[in-house]
Amino acid sequence: MEEENTEGRTQVYELGYHITPSLQESDLPQEVSGLKSLIEEHKGIVISEELPKKRPLAYAISKVEGGVKHLWSESYFGWVKFEVSPEEIVAVEEGVKKNLHILRYLLIKTVKENTLYGLKIAQSAKMQGGIERREKSPAVRPKDAPKMSPEEMDKTIEELIKE
Repeated sequence: MEEENTEGRTQVYELGYHITPSLQESDLPQEVSGLKSLIEEHKGIVISEELPKKRPLAYAISKVEGGVKHLWSESYFGWVKFEVSPEEIVAVEEGVKKNLHILRYLLIKTVKENTLYGLKIAQSAKMQGGIERREKSPAVRPKDAPKMSPEEMDKTIEELIKE
């Protein structure tokens, strides 16, 4: 198998992360700054980011901090999109793994463009009176459809099953 020569090229990545709520909210900017410094230490360039916000988790996640096991049902979630060479991404990920305040993370390859444009366009169009998502209308029964009692339906189903 031929390996692709990636030397000198960069790839866009996105790091989504959950920070444990044991960290004070006032310390979040310093924590995010540490993540961005980690990326920049490996010759990465931050493209965009969203600062962490406290959010409930879909399920509780446990993590051992200071020798004590905690069960967290909420966390601070944030993300950062950055560009770095594929050779450096392993070192960036190792740095994230070593961060004691990171509860969970996801590191993916992505594109430089903002992928939320589709959602924003739809919202913008709705605000301007354009495309609007329609609610599902309730099932409409034809006016001349025969009406059956539940007993008649059961009897009909039984007859169909016997055949």
